[in-house]
Amino acid sequence: AKGKVANRTSEILDLIPWNSWRYVPTKESPADISSRGVSPKDLPDCRLWWEGLPYLSSPEDDWPKQPVLKDSDQHVLKGRKKPTFVFSVFLKNDIIGALIEKYSSYTKLIYVLPFCIRFINNCKVGKANEHFTGKTRPLTSTKRILADNLIVSYVQNVSLNEDISCIKENKQLSKNSTLLSLCPFIDQDGLLRVGGRLQNAPLHYNAKHPAILPNEHKLSNSIVQYCHILNLHAGGNVLMGILRHTYWIINVKKLIRNVFIIVSYAVDLKVTCPNKNWENSLKID
Repeated sequence: AKGKVANRTSEILDLIPWNSWRYVPTKESPADISSRGVSPKDLPDCRLWWEGLPYLSSPEDDWPKQPVLKDSDQHVLKGRKKPTFVFSVFLKNDIIGALIEKYSSYTKLIYVLPFCIRFINNCKVGKANEHFTGKTRPLTSTKRILADNLIVSYVQNVSLNEDISCIKENKQLSKNSTLLSLCPFIDQDGLLRVGGRLQNAPLHYNAKHPAILPNEHKLSNSIVQYCHILNLHAGGNVLMGILRHTYWIINVKKLIRNVFIIVSYAVDLKVTCPNKNWENSLKID
């Protein structure tokens, strides 16, 4: 309702110039009668409501004089500013958390998040640049990689917050930490990765230092299911090797077993020959 009123008011202000408007004090405004309320008994005798301001029927020269604007009010005469539309949005972390809870599909999650980030950025650009048209290009692979990094970083900060704090403060990890044997470090993008001595290995950076993910988080389960289906229902050891080219999920074997149970249509790789009795043997020439 407020949006419709704002649109009508904006249209009226565009059609009628500013110097045609007159100031009406609150006590003399007919609109205040309905907004402040009036009893049905008094309404029939309310001439202000039925007839409007009494001096409107008189010549314009007899109307009350308008208040004179001060020097500090002269900016009002320079023109009306364009209205600014403000969108109520979540914080970036709240958006990621809400999307993870909403979507169990890793593919859909990676597809939706870049559009959410683009929408927020477009709102900021549109506010700063009045010539912004809002036209955008299709999503690139770089945007999806950025979305994946944001999701992984969010999950790490939620589930591995204590370990990350120790690393940032150059403190030793707790003796009970599950990351103690992984020599973890934080890269330039803020991701927690596995350390080690593979810096000179002829491997991709993600394979040498995979991002660490907790076993119990929903995202880890979605990633395992995604890789399992993408690789044609690969077996446990094969799937674990594929996952560790990008992610190091803590206690991943247990998670893989759970995924095999959840995915009801997982194929059995053991193929058996059909048992058929042949009626007659082939004849010898």
